Amino acid sequence: MITPLTLNDSSSPANDFQDVVKTIYQDLHLLISLSGQNTVESTHQLRKKLKLFRSFLKLIQPCSGDHNAYKQANRTVRDWGRKFSDLRDAHVRNLMLEEMAQDSFFRSFLETINELHQVNQKVVDSIENKLLKDELAFVKLDQSIKADKSIASYLNSACLDKTCLLAGIAHSYEKAYNAYHFSSLHPSADTLHDWRKCVKDQQYQFGFMLNHLPSGYIAIHNEINQLSDLLGKDQDLINFINWIHETPGLSAVGDCSGLTSLLKSRRNRLRSSLEHLGKTLYLEAPVPFKEKLYNHSGL
Repeated sequence: MITPLTLNDSSSPANDFQDVVKTIYQDLHLLISLSGQNTVESTHQLRKKLKLFRSFLKLIQPCSGDHNAYKQANRTVRDWGRKFSDLRDAHVRNLMLEEMAQDSFFRSFLETINELHQVNQKVVDSIENKLLKDELAFVKLDQSIKADKSIASYLNSACLDKTCLLAGIAHSYEKAYNAYHFSSLHPSADTLHDWRKCVKDQQYQFGFMLNHLPSGYIAIHNEINQLSDLLGKDQDLINFINWIHETPGLSAVGDCSGLTSLLKSRRNRLRSSLEHLGKTLYLEAPVPFKEKLYNHSGL
């Protein structure tokens, strides 16, 4: 759950953002402590929380005059999550295969789906065992978080106020706007992935600031949430298809050729929805968007 920033005339922005950071750290330590009970869920939630943390660091960047401190803090949080990326991808493949097995749309590929599930489960088991044997990767993460000084240094360089936080929102809009239009002109897995990362930042940052944005921006936040979900589904399809093509021998399993063709057709339908939402959300150029955001917020 995203903790909204609570900026108002009677409270200190510095105190508010310290509370947000404190909550994020508490959530991280809690998830690490629960990792032995459910590695799958802990991994998933940890990666989400770390992405949220990075989005927060980006949001407050205009409030800090130290770009190098931001880069170091952002790099630190990014590196914390990388160890768990492969496991997350394998878990998602399992979920997709289980959903396909229950979907009549894929009925003729059930044997292929079951074979792929067996192959992928071995990957999941291998990565989980490695993580758990690796002197507890979760414990190492906990130690890294406690020992890190770069994030505190960056946070101490930031002086929060509503103006600079809105500048952070406007900057994220500009990045997402550019990523969308570039992806439309040059559609590829990489450009869509870059767009998705920008939209994810918007999703989290709007969530942080929603209580302090004009009421009309709630509808924008809802559209961003919808777009983020669709981009996530598209990314999962891309990763799944690439897994089949890039894993030696996997293309020969069952009728993988027919299955990937079906998945590509599903992607094509998704692309239509993505393009429609993108046009709606990123119709306005970044400068007018920023001006309206400031005006609507009384700045």
